Amino acid sequence: MNAIQKALQEIRYKIPKEILAAAFIEDQPFRTPTSTNLDYAIREKVIVDRVLVDINLQGGQLHMVDMSSIVPQSIDQFQAVFHIPKELTGGRTISRALALSYGDQRAYGNYLQSTTAYNTVADQLNGVLSSHLGIPMTETTNVELIGENTVLVTDMTAVPTRTHLRCYLDHDPELSQMRPTLVPLFSELVTYAVKSYIYNTLMMKIGRDVMVGGRDLGEFKRQVEAMADAEELYTTMVNGRWVKAVRLNDNLSRRRITRMGTQAWG
Repeated sequence: MNAIQKALQEIRYKIPKEILAAAFIEDQPFRTPTSTNLDYAIREKVIVDRVLVDINLQGGQLHMVDMSSIVPQSIDQFQAVFHIPKELTGGRTISRALALSYGDQRAYGNYLQSTTAYNTVADQLNGVLSSHLGIPMTETTNVELIGENTVLVTDMTAVPTRTHLRCYLDHDPELSQMRPTLVPLFSELVTYAVKSYIYNTLMMKIGRDVMVGGRDLGEFKRQVEAMADAEELYTTMVNGRWVKAVRLNDNLSRRRITRMGTQAWG
């Protein structure tokens, strides 16, 4: 069971089927509210159209894309455009570009490494000489996403042989990379989004007495009115708890956060 299936299961436990059917199915002629088409309607109208869009805007999975095989398109002396094929991103779309790293990051600091035997004097001399070297430029954050998987770099003086793009990739449609520990929070987020959709869809109909069919409108209305704060709860979570949790979802983000000793912000 993936994250989306789990979220749909939780919704069926928490929201009466009659309310779900009224919001998602009954405005479509010739359709009856079965579990299958209810799930499909919720998935398309709320999860795909809203939740996945919002969580991708907040950043998906942090990734380092090896761009050594890409020939950049030079605009002028300092600007270049990289068109990144989806073969390098596992078929996924880049949602945010963070930085372009130059060269093999493991090599910096080894310029004066000697091939001769180690001795204390040589090591101290090496340290003195190294301290007078200029600090090498290992990456630039002057990168901008200007199209689908297309990145503009605005302060390049030369095109290095090896480059890596640090970026966020969109979640895949089934959220297969999501860790199980994050699934309950995702289910809670989807539940708020569904309740917000229900409230905005049904409250005006209830107020105009459009709801017909022998239901107990008193209880029906009470349950829908109880969802009035769902939009605020959704917005607060997607911009707060969700952002912090998702930064710890993938190994690369978690390692960077641990190394930097900062809060869980990308």
